[in-house]
Formats: sequence, C-alpha cells, structure tokens
Amino acid sequence: MKKIRIGVALAVLCALLCGAALAEIPPAPKNAGTSVFDFTGMNLVTEADRQVIDEYAVELERRTGAQAVLVVVNFLDGEEIGLYAHDLLNTWGIGDKRRNDGVLLLLSWGDREWFLYTGTGAERMLNPVACDRILALLRGLDLPLHLPELDQTDALIGGLDDFREHLGGELCITLPTAIGATVEVHNMDAALIREAARVLKSF
Repeated sequence: MKKIRIGVALAVLCALLCGAALAEIPPAPKNAGTSVFDFTGMNLVTEADRQVIDEYAVELERRTGAQAVLVVVNFLDGEEIGLYAHDLLNTWGIGDKRRNDGVLLLLSWGDREWFLYTGTGAERMLNPVACDRILALLRGLDLPLHLPELDQTDALIGGLDDFREHLGGELCITLPTAIGATVEVHNMDAALIREAARVLKSF
C-alpha cells in the first residue's frame, strides 16, 4: 500500500510539473541596434538610460569581445529567475558560443526580481583586483612594467600583421583572462594596444 501511495504521489507531481505554464522566451531580436529590450510595454527604460547602457555594452564588446544585454519582462509566471535567465541567454545566443562570454541582466518588473547571468568565459576575464595582483607581483620581482619598445606601437602592430601572414593569414595570440587562465585570440585592436602601452607607461 505504501508503494502505491508513493507511486500515485510521483504521478501527480509529474503531471503538475508537465502541466505547469512556464514563462515564454521572447523571440531573439534581429539587427536590433541596441542591447536593451523592454518587453513590458511600459517603456520602463528611458531613452537616456538606454543610450548609456548601449554605450557601455559597445565598449565592453570592443575591449573584451563579451556581449552584454539588458532584458526587462513583466512576470515570470512562477518560474525561477535564474533558470529563465539561463534559457534566455542560450536561446538568444548572447555572446560567443565558443568563448561562452555572454552577459545578461534580467529584470522581472512585476515580480520585483533581477538576476545577472554571466557565461563562464565572461567570469574568467581579468578584473581590476586580478590586475592589481599581477602588477604588485611584477613590482615585487623588480620587473619593468613598461619597455621602450612599447612606445613604438606602429612597429608593434606591423609586427603583428607580419606574424599573421607567417601563420597563414590567421593570428593566434595567447592572452590572460585571469590568474592561471588564458584564451587564444585571432584579432588585436590597434587602438586598445596603443591605450594599454600608454597606461603601462604611467606606472
């Protein structure tokens, strides 16, 4: 009798779970030209705020390659917000699939909940704390933070182009993403190289 009761309870539970209405994932936007998506119909994000967020997202992608998106919905119909954020990020394909570097800030306005979901690739990016630790270590070892060759950024960038041709047209450089972690990149931002050289010279 006890086994029958357990079996009936499990059957009822499965029926409830299968019949539960989960919040619908909106279709992935195409050529939206923005990183802000408000599905509440109430224009909760002002144009000024949208512009600031878009500028931040563009700069983040330029500097790190990661893609950041803000999504605002009304209700999640009882669905756990972290699971919904996971499904939304993967359904939309936010970030690079190979690097898994998508960043999603999800706001459920009616539920008064928010959730920041980041791919593992985004979590591994160098943060200011890690950068400070690396700089402190280099100083402690009495190693230079800046070399005279870094002042010749045009020659450095030209050398990267020569290296790309030597590799058959595809650049492959290993860069740190965190202490003890690296990633291979195939493009280098010339403006960012110049800025990095300028910053290092200031230390």
